[in-house]
Amino acid sequence: MLTRLGGARDALQLVDEGLAVNPAELQLYRERALALFALGRDAEALDNMLRYCTLAGTSPDDLALLRNAVASGGVRGYRLQEIEMLRRQLKAGGTWPYGLATALAIGYATLGDRDAAIEWLQHCADTLEDGALGMKEGREYDFLRGEPRFQAIYRRIGFP
Repeated sequence: MLTRLGGARDALQLVDEGLAVNPAELQLYRERALALFALGRDAEALDNMLRYCTLAGTSPDDLALLRNAVASGGVRGYRLQEIEMLRRQLKAGGTWPYGLATALAIGYATLGDRDAAIEWLQHCADTLEDGALGMKEGREYDFLRGEPRFQAIYRRIGFP
């Protein structure tokens, strides 16, 4: 656990250095949020996720829904609202900067929904979405690592 926390602290320092150079780089806010979540700094992490969504072009209406979800339900509220938005975008044929299946897999994984996370990781692998590559290091998938279905997808995309 200490290694992981140290890794999150190191990641946060690197991201902060990147933001000092380029404060408009949307991916840095997402990475900063992930590091902050790992450190248990959820309120700051949520602020960074909302900044990421703003820079990614999320509509004002959807941003308002996300802010309300944070206010009423914290991290869980945010994730549930995010999943609802992503499913709506998927149904409408929309896109997400790093892939809808990836975002859904991460969202369900962070909620601890084993079956839905596996389903969306499988979709990532089926459609060759880059998000499947995140299976190797993504902390949100740690609870799935012993799952045979996760291991099968992992091997299928080329990880040993």
